[in-house]
Amino acid sequence: MNARIGIIRDEGIVKVEGPSKATVDKFAEDGDSEARPSLRPMRLCFEVPYKHPWNEELCELLLDDICAHNGISDEDDIDVLYTLFCQRFTILRTIANRHEPRHGEDETQVAKRVVQKKQATLKNQRKNSRRNTVSMYESR
Repeated sequence: MNARIGIIRDEGIVKVEGPSKATVDKFAEDGDSEARPSLRPMRLCFEVPYKHPWNEELCELLLDDICAHNGISDEDDIDVLYTLFCQRFTILRTIANRHEPRHGEDETQVAKRVVQKKQATLKNQRKNSRRNTVSMYESR
């Protein structure tokens, strides 16, 4: 999915420009053939839920392509792929939203806020991961 979007790491989603809200809404209203989602490049719209017709169409296109290339026809496998798409959409939307400027922020302030949040998260993870290691040695 990352290759279709044109990113290497998930954080690259910040630099990818998605479709405009007007284009997405027009597609939802009348299925406009000029503004249809495509897999190359794959442009998710994070301003609407993944159940929106634009993102649903992208999901169907992606699932059809994956199934055709890998010979998948089992409904259970397709359901798993759909669940994976929804999870990836949620993760990428979270990353994109995290990098959105808040009231009165410029690019520098956004970058600083994101770095501080990430450092706080890593610090908390380190503390908790060490706790499990220490507990293991105490029980010996």
